[in-house]
Amino acid sequence: MPVDRVVRRLLPWLLGVPAFVLVCGIVLTTARLAPAGAGVPRRQAAPDFPTRDPQMWINSAPLSISDLRGQVVLIDVWTYG
Repeated sequence: MPVDRVVRRLLPWLLGVPAFVLVCGIVLTTARLAPAGAGVPRRQAAPDFPTRDPQMWINSAPLSISDLRGQVVLIDVWTYG
């Protein structure tokens, strides 16, 4: 078989396969992207503290989230262990 005939037969495959792979990659990549606005967290109120028992509070009187509204709050969480 002459070389030019082989090239003519293989040329569509050589050009078509990489193009097909590229198109499939683009389609699969865009299908995985999240829709616009999906990564934005919703605003929620902070949950109230689990206990108002005065014996559970070490350095202050029992507080609630509503008592702290409008103030900067640092919550340091740690355990004995």
